[in-house]
Amino acid sequence: MKNIKHYPSKNQFGIMLAIKEEFRDHRNLTDEREIKIERKKAWMGVAHLQLYREKAAEMETNYSLTDRKFTETINPKDKDFIYF
Repeated sequence: MKNIKHYPSKNQFGIMLAIKEEFRDHRNLTDEREIKIERKKAWMGVAHLQLYREKAAEMETNYSLTDRKFTETINPKDKDFIYF
């Protein structure tokens, strides 16, 4: 659940609620096969969120907005601006 804050979505709270609901819905499973399937899905979700956490850490260390020397403005009133 800690890794959700690194997931690139505006709906992080909704995703967290959906995950909790999934666990609540499957808490009474008794069939070993179904339990195994749901555990595998949960671990895949954890791995997915860890990937975003690691990517966010990589972006913080490798890229910085202060390092960029891009000073050109993007102004539609420029004479060379192309409208699509």
